[in-house]
Amino acid sequence: MELWHARDTSSDMLSGGMKRKIFVAMALAANADTVFLDEPTTGLDPLSRLEVWSAIKRLKGTMVLTTHYMEEAAELSDEVFMVETGKIIAKGDIKSLLSKFNGLLRAETSKPVKAKYKIGNTSIEYIKIKDAERYVKMGYSIKPITLDDLFVMRGVNIES
Repeated sequence: MELWHARDTSSDMLSGGMKRKIFVAMALAANADTVFLDEPTTGLDPLSRLEVWSAIKRLKGTMVLTTHYMEEAAELSDEVFMVETGKIIAKGDIKSLLSKFNGLLRAETSKPVKAKYKIGNTSIEYIKIKDAERYVKMGYSIKPITLDDLFVMRGVNIES
Protein backbone atom coordinates (compact mmCIF):
# COMPACT_ATOMS: atom_id res chain seq x y z
CA MET A 1 0.00 0.00 0.00
CA GLU A 2 2.99 2.29 -0.57
CA LEU A 3 3.72 2.82 3.14
CA TRP A 4 7.46 2.14 3.35
CA HIS A 5 8.42 5.79 2.94
CA ALA A 6 6.47 6.65 6.12
CA ARG A 7 8.14 4.01 8.34
CA ASP A 8 10.29 6.53 10.28
CA THR A 9 7.71 9.32 10.43
CA SER A 10 6.01 10.17 13.71
CA SER A 11 2.26 9.53 13.50
CA ASP A 12 1.44 13.12 14.41
CA MET A 13 3.27 14.20 11.24
CA LEU A 14 1.22 11.93 8.95
CA SER A 15 -1.81 13.05 6.97
CA GLY A 16 -5.21 11.66 7.90
CA GLY A 17 -5.22 9.59 4.72
CA MET A 18 -1.82 8.06 5.49
CA LYS A 19 -2.96 7.22 9.03
CA ARG A 20 -6.07 5.55 7.56
CA LYS A 21 -3.92 3.44 5.20
CA ILE A 22 -1.67 2.39 8.10
CA PHE A 23 -4.68 1.36 10.22
CA VAL A 24 -6.00 -0.77 7.35
CA ALA A 25 -2.55 -2.29 6.77
CA MET A 26 -2.28 -3.15 10.47
CA ALA A 27 -5.70 -4.84 10.44
CA LEU A 28 -4.82 -6.85 7.35
CA ALA A 29 -1.33 -7.73 8.64
CA ALA A 30 -2.87 -9.44 11.67
CA ASN A 31 -3.87 -12.23 9.26
CA ALA A 32 -6.91 -13.01 11.41
CA ASP A 33 -9.60 -15.44 10.27
CA THR A 34 -12.09 -12.57 10.37
CA VAL A 35 -11.15 -8.93 9.81
CA PHE A 36 -13.48 -6.05 10.66
CA LEU A 37 -12.98 -2.82 8.70
CA ASP A 38 -15.07 0.25 9.45
CA GLU A 39 -15.09 2.81 6.63
CA PRO A 40 -11.60 1.75 5.43
CA THR A 41 -11.26 4.34 2.67
CA THR A 42 -12.92 7.40 4.19
CA GLY A 43 -10.74 10.43 3.54
CA LEU A 44 -8.44 8.72 1.03
CA ASP A 45 -7.53 10.16 -2.34
CA PRO A 46 -8.56 8.04 -5.37
CA LEU A 47 -5.14 6.38 -5.82
CA SER A 48 -4.87 5.47 -2.13
CA ARG A 49 -8.42 4.12 -2.21
CA LEU A 50 -7.49 1.80 -5.10
CA GLU A 51 -4.35 0.68 -3.24
CA VAL A 52 -6.42 -0.19 -0.17
CA TRP A 53 -9.01 -2.00 -2.30
CA SER A 54 -6.23 -4.04 -3.90
CA ALA A 55 -4.83 -5.02 -0.49
CA ILE A 56 -8.29 -5.97 0.80
CA LYS A 57 -8.96 -8.13 -2.28
CA ARG A 58 -5.75 -10.08 -1.61
CA LEU A 59 -7.00 -10.94 1.88
CA LYS A 60 -7.91 -14.58 2.30
CA GLY A 61 -10.60 -15.21 4.85
CA THR A 62 -13.70 -13.45 6.06
CA MET A 63 -14.00 -9.69 6.14
CA VAL A 64 -16.80 -7.61 7.62
CA LEU A 65 -16.76 -4.20 5.97
CA THR A 66 -18.93 -1.24 6.90
CA THR A 67 -19.11 1.54 4.37
CA HIS A 68 -21.37 4.28 3.08
CA TYR A 69 -19.69 3.99 -0.32
CA MET A 70 -21.84 1.63 -2.36
CA GLU A 71 -19.17 1.48 -5.08
CA GLU A 72 -16.79 0.15 -2.42
CA ALA A 73 -19.31 -2.44 -1.24
CA ALA A 74 -19.87 -3.60 -4.82
CA GLU A 75 -16.15 -3.78 -5.54
CA LEU A 76 -15.09 -5.64 -2.40
CA SER A 77 -18.00 -7.80 -1.31
CA ASP A 78 -19.26 -11.24 -2.23
CA GLU A 79 -22.38 -10.59 -0.19
CA VAL A 80 -23.89 -7.25 0.84
CA PHE A 81 -26.14 -6.51 3.80
CA MET A 82 -27.76 -3.08 3.60
CA VAL A 83 -28.76 -1.71 6.98
CA GLU A 84 -31.16 1.10 7.83
CA THR A 85 -31.64 2.15 11.46
CA GLY A 86 -30.24 -1.15 12.69
CA LYS A 87 -32.38 -3.39 10.47
CA ILE A 88 -31.29 -5.33 7.39
CA ILE A 89 -33.29 -3.93 4.47
CA ALA A 90 -31.62 -5.91 1.69
CA LYS A 91 -29.08 -8.68 1.41
CA GLY A 92 -27.52 -10.77 -1.30
CA ASP A 93 -24.84 -10.68 -3.94
CA ILE A 94 -24.61 -7.61 -6.16
CA LYS A 95 -26.19 -9.31 -9.16
CA SER A 96 -29.28 -10.42 -7.23
CA LEU A 97 -29.66 -7.08 -5.46
CA LEU A 98 -29.62 -5.22 -8.78
CA SER A 99 -31.73 -7.77 -10.68
CA LYS A 100 -34.93 -5.80 -10.02
CA PHE A 101 -33.41 -3.06 -12.19
CA ASN A 102 -32.81 -5.24 -15.26
CA GLY A 103 -33.61 -3.20 -18.36
CA LEU A 104 -33.57 0.12 -16.48
CA LEU A 105 -31.27 3.12 -16.36
CA ARG A 106 -31.08 6.05 -13.96
CA ALA A 107 -32.01 9.42 -15.48
CA GLU A 108 -31.26 12.54 -13.45
CA THR A 109 -31.45 16.27 -13.90
CA SER A 110 -31.09 19.40 -11.81
CA LYS A 111 -33.83 21.12 -13.82
CA PRO A 112 -37.03 21.83 -11.89
CA VAL A 113 -39.19 18.91 -13.06
CA LYS A 114 -41.75 16.69 -11.41
CA ALA A 115 -40.02 13.44 -10.56
CA LYS A 116 -40.71 10.43 -8.39
CA TYR A 117 -37.43 10.82 -6.52
CA LYS A 118 -35.73 14.05 -5.44
CA ILE A 119 -32.41 14.41 -3.65
CA GLY A 120 -31.65 18.04 -2.97
CA ASN A 121 -32.10 19.76 -6.32
CA THR A 122 -31.56 16.54 -8.30
CA SER A 123 -34.59 14.80 -9.79
CA ILE A 124 -34.27 11.08 -10.50
CA GLU A 125 -36.33 8.76 -12.68
CA TYR A 126 -35.80 5.10 -13.50
CA ILE A 127 -36.38 4.59 -17.19
CA LYS A 128 -36.36 1.80 -19.73
CA ILE A 129 -33.26 1.59 -21.89
CA LYS A 130 -35.32 2.30 -25.01
CA ASP A 131 -36.37 5.68 -23.53
CA ALA A 132 -32.83 6.91 -22.79
CA GLU A 133 -32.42 8.96 -25.96
CA ARG A 134 -35.65 10.85 -25.29
CA TYR A 135 -34.50 11.71 -21.75
CA VAL A 136 -31.10 12.87 -23.01
CA LYS A 137 -32.88 15.27 -25.40
CA MET A 138 -34.78 16.64 -22.38
CA GLY A 139 -31.48 17.40 -20.63
CA TYR A 140 -31.21 14.38 -18.35
CA SER A 141 -27.94 12.59 -17.73
CA ILE A 142 -28.20 8.82 -18.01
CA LYS A 143 -26.33 6.48 -15.69
CA PRO A 144 -26.23 2.76 -15.04
CA ILE A 145 -28.01 1.44 -11.97
CA THR A 146 -25.85 1.00 -8.84
CA LEU A 147 -26.39 -0.07 -5.25
CA ASP A 148 -27.04 3.60 -4.40
CA ASP A 149 -30.32 3.24 -6.27
CA LEU A 150 -31.62 0.71 -3.74
CA PHE A 151 -31.48 3.50 -1.17
CA VAL A 152 -32.94 6.09 -3.54
CA MET A 153 -35.92 3.88 -4.31
CA ARG A 154 -36.54 3.34 -0.58
CA GLY A 155 -36.17 7.05 0.12
CA VAL A 156 -33.35 6.29 2.54
CA ASN A 157 -30.74 8.85 3.49
CA ILE A 158 -27.50 6.86 3.41
CA GLU A 159 -26.05 9.11 6.13
CA SER A 160 -28.81 8.29 8.64
